[in-house]
Amino acid sequence: MQQLEQGETDVTVYGDLSFQAEPLSLAFQVEEPHITLFAAQQGKYFRAEVKNTAGFNFNHILTGNFLWGSGKVGNYSYDAILNGPFYGKTDSTKATRLDPSVVEVSSVGKFKALKYSPVEYTTHIRVGLYGSGTYRLMRASIG
Repeated sequence: MQQLEQGETDVTVYGDLSFQAEPLSLAFQVEEPHITLFAAQQGKYFRAEVKNTAGFNFNHILTGNFLWGSGKVGNYSYDAILNGPFYGKTDSTKATRLDPSVVEVSSVGKFKALKYSPVEYTTHIRVGLYGSGTYRLMRASIG
């Protein structure tokens, strides 16, 4: 995460987590803000991804945009994308405005193996959007 703090805009981190056997990949991509037609608000793009790279691969992406200015989060949009050809996929994604300066976007994905195994994976991604024009990955997991 030091790469993000140092201003890098395209970062991927790989590693094993002590509570699961599958490798986990996290990817972040940041785009420069752009000025919008709305008074004193700027736009920011966010993207977070959880990826299973063991066996039959799948991934869960949470992406979106938000307007910010004067310490407040304005309008926002988001979308969850689930990929994996050997799985049935469903998601539940929502945003909650905690106060005028903070919006939390959370997404839960479910991947159920189609034929050969009664395995089901659940992924979680939670991102905080801030009126300062920043966002933070709060949770990314596969269970």
